[in-house]
Amino acid sequence: MPLIQVSSAQLAFGDVKLLDNVDLLLEPSQKIALIGRNGQGKSSLLYAISKHNEKILDDGIVWWSPNLSLSYVEQEPVFNENLSAYENLHQHLKTTLSENFDENSWNYVYKIDEFLTRFALDEIKNNKVAELSGGQKKRLALARAMITSPQVLLLDEPTNHLDIN
Repeated sequence: MPLIQVSSAQLAFGDVKLLDNVDLLLEPSQKIALIGRNGQGKSSLLYAISKHNEKILDDGIVWWSPNLSLSYVEQEPVFNENLSAYENLHQHLKTTLSENFDENSWNYVYKIDEFLTRFALDEIKNNKVAELSGGQKKRLALARAMITSPQVLLLDEPTNHLDIN
């Protein structure tokens, strides 16, 4: 059973067709890369798939497997700029896991610290996101997307702004 199926996706801005009867099938364990020129609809397709807005398409269908877990890293990730890196991951887990989340659970504290370390953010975990560089924000977005171990990970230009050594 596929995880995601896009059928006859159409999207245009004025006379410019970005998506013209696009079909896509994503099976479990499959990896897909969208390659194309700027302005050709790659980000729009990822956005439509991401469930952010199911009516983004002019026509066509996006179908998701029931109970699909999906994370999406946008080109320009959005955070609560007034919260720290740690607090943003904490808030994401709390929102995503809702009824299964115990804020005081050692497992969640450990998991947040583990992901901050894994993405080289541990030394700035208490800094407000507004103080972070573009690369640090991108790494925080990747950590946020991966911390819940989603079945599908959508990455829109994930290497933009990275300031890694």
